[in-house]
Amino acid sequence: MDEKRVNKLEEFDSLFASDRIKILKILSGYSKGAISKPLIIYIKYLELKLSMHLPTESIKVTDQVGNIDLNEILSQIEPLCHSDDNSSILQLLQTLQTVKEWEDTIEMMQSMKDFSFEDILGNILLELFL
Repeated sequence: MDEKRVNKLEEFDSLFASDRIKILKILSGYSKGAISKPLIIYIKYLELKLSMHLPTESIKVTDQVGNIDLNEILSQIEPLCHSDDNSSILQLLQTLQTVKEWEDTIEMMQSMKDFSFEDILGNILLELFL
């Protein structure tokens, strides 16, 4: 798994896990048989209990939508999705790329609006015949 994505998952997981929960998670990896399922359910219960009492200011949320890079988010989500979802994600990534190209084209056209066609054509003709 990509190191950056692992760090984001661990960061989120750390919001809802105390040291006690982390210890239980480690132990659940070694548990087998009848104790395994109840232990996992108990861990999830503790995480839910902790999250219900979590102060809202401790959760970091991006408050400016402009700072979110959808390409990065979709690239991180893609390996975790099923094949049906992957085609949709690929289509979204292609659409975002097309939008970016259009934005670049519009920006270039805006910067070129100060130039007149006659000036550009005149300069080309001068270079060809001189």
